[in-house]
Amino acid sequence: MMTRWSNAIGGAWVLAGALMFSIMNGFAKYLPLVDGPFISPLQTTMVRYCIALLVLLPFVLVRRSRLKTRHSGKYFIRTVAGLGGIALMFLAVTQIPLASATAIGFTSPIFAMIFALLLLRETVRKMRWVGATVGLIGAVIIVNPDGSTISFGALIAMLAAIFMGAEVVGVKWLSRTEDHAATIIFFSNAWGTGLALCLAAPVLTMPSLSQLTILVAIGLSAAIGQVCIIQASRKAEASFLAPFFYISLFYSAVIGFFVFDETLPLATLLGCAAILLGATINMFVSRDSSAQN
Repeated sequence: MMTRWSNAIGGAWVLAGALMFSIMNGFAKYLPLVDGPFISPLQTTMVRYCIALLVLLPFVLVRRSRLKTRHSGKYFIRTVAGLGGIALMFLAVTQIPLASATAIGFTSPIFAMIFALLLLRETVRKMRWVGATVGLIGAVIIVNPDGSTISFGALIAMLAAIFMGAEVVGVKWLSRTEDHAATIIFFSNAWGTGLALCLAAPVLTMPSLSQLTILVAIGLSAAIGQVCIIQASRKAEASFLAPFFYISLFYSAVIGFFVFDETLPLATLLGCAAILLGATINMFVSRDSSAQN
């Protein structure tokens, strides 16, 4: 049974994890500014998966049974979605402000809802469609803030959100199996490392020392962030933890402002607010559904 103290600890773990993922995206945005050859987002994604895999390995070695699974096909499908989301987001943050990319990323639950409806045959309540509509309106505002020019970076971030939404459904699919949460995360990173290596092979380049340092930092940030989320899930329920992820928008805005001198126009701020409102509506509808069940 979850207590207030365990909920508080779980929330703190999510705040730490969200910070690490925001720092990861900040490093990904900074990477093209470092002297050295061009590093493809696919190569960045490969390094991110590889380092995360190495960091997570001890968590499954503690219990060897977590190294076994009978659902390799499901992991592959989930990994394709996850890899696409990560690589596209790494590309998006180099094109638009961190806060904008993060806000668009918050639309991923909307696409997860659509995929769950189509693939898992889940029932979607009317208010969730209201939340989805509000969130998508916010995303459209960010994609086309002045009503005339469509932002390429925002479109890439939207595509990343679609892939991340598919990944959420993939995780839910895997959660219905007997595999432990640590097993799911470990094998997802293992599959991701192999798949990213295959895709990045044609564009691999030898990074400079400075670039290598940034790449390692990206991988470590991702790994630490995942460990934080694992710890959070052990302490509190997902419905309680969900709102804490919204702090990512604040983290990204602060990093963008102080590191990259980014400011957001009023239209973009309104779009971010609409996305958060839509996500909040969906969160409370989900919580009410859980309470009724």
